[in-house]
Amino acid sequence: LYPDVDEAPAFTRTSAMVYFDAPTHYSGDNVTKWKVEWDTSPLFTSADYSYTEVYSPTTWHNITGLTMGSSHYVRVTAYNSGGYGTPAD
Repeated sequence: LYPDVDEAPAFTRTSAMVYFDAPTHYSGDNVTKWKVEWDTSPLFTSADYSYTEVYSPTTWHNITGLTMGSSHYVRVTAYNSGGYGTPAD
């Protein structure tokens, strides 16, 4: 069960605000942190790959340093005592 990600994030020329929350049908331990990843490759394997960990209760992250005119891919993964779950694209 992947996190719910807001599909209408706010963008600027070099940044994107990403909002997320626990999955709708989530059952298990509380989410203690989130892994927010972004890249210019949909495989998340390029030299531009970056990530950060966001600790609960925060459910947003402002990704900065993006390049206007380039495609960027974002995914968010929840973490709890069972480890990381399935990423939401």
